[in-house]
Amino acid sequence: MIKTDLPIISASQVGDAAILADRSGAIIALVGPTGGGKTTSAKEAAKANGIDPIFRHISEAHKGGIVVINCAGVHEENARGIQVPHHEGDGNYRAVSIIPEEMPVYATVGDAHVLCVVDEYQAGSGPYKQALRSAFFAPEGQERYIGVHKVGPNVKFMITFNGRIDDMENGKELAQPDAARVCQYRYELSCKDFLDYTAAKHKESPVWGYLNLYQQGVETDGEGLNPWTNTVAGEDRPSRYVGGTVCCGRTWEGLCKMFPDWDSIRNAEHFELHASSRIPNRVVRDMVNLINTVLKVGPKVTSIRNGHSTLQDIPKHEHPAIAFAAARIALNEAGKDKPAAIASGLWDWAFDLFESCSAELGAWIFSTLAAHTQPEPTKDNPTPDNPIFDHPSASKLAGLVNC
Repeated sequence: MIKTDLPIISASQVGDAAILADRSGAIIALVGPTGGGKTTSAKEAAKANGIDPIFRHISEAHKGGIVVINCAGVHEENARGIQVPHHEGDGNYRAVSIIPEEMPVYATVGDAHVLCVVDEYQAGSGPYKQALRSAFFAPEGQERYIGVHKVGPNVKFMITFNGRIDDMENGKELAQPDAARVCQYRYELSCKDFLDYTAAKHKESPVWGYLNLYQQGVETDGEGLNPWTNTVAGEDRPSRYVGGTVCCGRTWEGLCKMFPDWDSIRNAEHFELHASSRIPNRVVRDMVNLINTVLKVGPKVTSIRNGHSTLQDIPKHEHPAIAFAAARIALNEAGKDKPAAIASGLWDWAFDLFESCSAELGAWIFSTLAAHTQPEPTKDNPTPDNPIFDHPSASKLAGLVNC
């Protein structure tokens, strides 16, 4: 990754950046590492511009939404349209341009509101980028064209590229004509944004729970490990890829899918073997240590629940595992009806335990339970209340959460 002085934004800031770029007569350009969520962040840019945040194939772009063009290894004709001879009927031929199949031209998208994400822009050839440039930018009041084909009037563009060191060395960075017409940001997906965007799909995964521990400030390894970036205090991320597994949004989500719940982990050895195929082993070992401890502290959680001991009777280094195990037990016992578990007092023992935890652990456990108890929005109730806030301990624990 190139060291630049570009401002850094994460997913939750992309929408505002896209609006400001459009207001200034430019388009937004995000530079960041592969797998960091740049393309997915287009959903935020789309929502900010009133565009349906659904990815579609170009053949369905007339319905509106997001389409993605990948510039890697693409010829200029894919943008401008292939020139073919056309018989005029008088014995003469002239060249006509066939409508480019992958471009958001008016003949394909009509008046639909579309966000076109031009991915891996740095990998496109000079002529290809030149063809696109006339679609990105046109003098005010004039139509935009790709070759001879008019661009849909409600199409907006967004550029993403990797900004790798070898791209800079090979002259594949943004050219000055592009740089003068875009708002450039270095995109770095934050752990918090990742957790927010993936909670609905992956909150049952112990991998998601582990990252949430880190997000709430709970240290699990004693060395200041940042599992999101695979760094420890005082250590910078590598400036270029040197091989092996990496920590990024794509690999973390892949690991959540690989282990969607506790039942998917046969044992710690099974987890370590396969998790290490996606995430660096230093981080995996930290997760394995936590998993091993969680599996061992079940009897201690039962003892606390039955009033035979307290959290203070247990070594402090086991407290994260105790909280992890207690949350797992509470959620399993509640089943699908979490509001009933809260109302009936089924979770009272767990809340008592969590209130005796450190502030960081209390924040983690509350945010984890809140993610599981938040009702799905409906058309009639787009912002339903979370029943967890009805519990007497909720206000204290909610005040600890690292937002």
